[in-house]
Amino acid sequence: MRLHYLQHVSFEDPGIILPWAQNRGHQMASTRFYDEGELPNHKDYEGLIIMGGPMSIHDDGIYPWIADEKRFIREAIDKGKIILGICLGAQFLADALGGAVYRNPDKEIGFFPVRTVRGRSGISGLFPDNFLPFHWHGETFSIPRGAMRLAFSSGCMNQAFEAHSGQILAFQFHLEVSVKNIQKLYRHCADEISIGTYVQNSRQAMEHLHGLGESHELMYQILDHLFPKESDHGR
Repeated sequence: MRLHYLQHVSFEDPGIILPWAQNRGHQMASTRFYDEGELPNHKDYEGLIIMGGPMSIHDDGIYPWIADEKRFIREAIDKGKIILGICLGAQFLADALGGAVYRNPDKEIGFFPVRTVRGRSGISGLFPDNFLPFHWHGETFSIPRGAMRLAFSSGCMNQAFEAHSGQILAFQFHLEVSVKNIQKLYRHCADEISIGTYVQNSRQAMEHLHGLGESHELMYQILDHLFPKESDHGR
């Protein structure tokens, strides 16, 4: 499958998604907005992955490419692309689907538990009842009309949603991060660390790295569900 990812800053790359794609035989291309990357023709990919970033989707005046990205994402939805949004990417998807993006009452930075909402969703069956992913966000989203809420935490009411019958998946937390990704976030976004109920400093976060294995396994299951290998089609 031909996949394309949108990357907003150099230090929030796809993490473990890249080796997963290589192992599954997927083609992977990218648009790096921080490096004046160009958006692809929608005919050139089947699946889209939208990464995180420290900016807000409302920062159009600071980052001129945000308006182009919003338009591109709406077009991708209309064309029936399979789309995964992570953190900022999830907020872009919520906005594109008519939801709101706003400041969360609390920042979530570090490893904090998330609970799954059980329902009719096939995707929700992939999530354990409780899991411990890494977080880094100050804003959040409302669940768009017609979408299904999949997860929540004590610090953030809406942690994930599914839309368009599972074609679109968005989550606020980070399952894709490696140790290096986490270290880069703490180094590049150190000014975002403050005292808070759901804020861990780098030392505290590093004490929870043992949970990354479970996050990665869940990420692989989600990716395989959304973007199956050619040989898996029709199962």
